[in-house]
Amino acid sequence: MQGVLTPSEHRLSVLRVLFVWYFIKRPLLIVRSYQNYAAVFAESFSFVFLLRTLIAPWKNITDAYPKRGFDLNLMLQTMMFNVITRAIGCVVRVGAIFCGLVVQAALFAGFCSYLVLWLLFPLLLPLGVLTLLQII
Repeated sequence: MQGVLTPSEHRLSVLRVLFVWYFIKRPLLIVRSYQNYAAVFAESFSFVFLLRTLIAPWKNITDAYPKRGFDLNLMLQTMMFNVITRAIGCVVRVGAIFCGLVVQAALFAGFCSYLVLWLLFPLLLPLGVLTLLQII
């Protein structure tokens, strides 16, 4: 009879499917899930925009230089105000980039530990049961 499995062949088929799912399909799904989360957090922190506008004035607050006459004091005051707003913008943006990198690193560490624990769980479960039986 073709297509009919004996009980031992059926068990091997189920074990093969379980092995493929546990050690290949699910880890790939974990990696894809990490990629999706990393992309969302990268978009949330918008690293490219922060780098592109790194030395832009904070909230685009600037002072216009005087158009008439030559008043050195007023020109220096305007220049210092514009430099300070750019420095504030730079500090805030660097802080946001740093926070985004910390979040990305924590996300990476969390997913790596999840993946390692997922792959090691078949070994850890019997060890945990043996340890529990030794305690009792």
